[in-house]
Amino acid sequence: MWDLTGIPCKHGVCAIWLKYGKGPVYDYVSPYYSIDTFMKIYSGSINPMSGSAEWPITDKTPPLPPLYSNKPGRPKKMRKQSAGELTTDGERVARSRITLHSSNCKKPGHNCRKCPDNPKPKDKLPKKKTKSARTVPETEKEVQ
Repeated sequence: MWDLTGIPCKHGVCAIWLKYGKGPVYDYVSPYYSIDTFMKIYSGSINPMSGSAEWPITDKTPPLPPLYSNKPGRPKKMRKQSAGELTTDGERVARSRITLHSSNCKKPGHNCRKCPDNPKPKDKLPKKKTKSARTVPETEKEVQ
């Protein structure tokens, strides 16, 4: 509220009154926040800049781009290629354009793990039973 109008919000007014006593709050508002000052500041118009074709030609040399510096971190081996771009050898295409073929039945649309012609997988070996925590027999308890 204070930033928008220049007049303190109710919390600011209470803080001012607690510190300095009740009185006119406008004495604590800067003249920079007044509407008159706002109108004077923004009375001039700011025109957009023209494009680079319309810039004035000067005798000075154009500024150079910033110098290259190695960035921290592990360097990339190759740049990331777009989806339909050929690789460096010019033969392989990105995987999104290739249909999968099963190595078992050679039919397109699935791989060998999901092949309907695959024989059923063998049953897994039963898990080994883990030994439970050793319990002390009652005869040893009585001895102690």
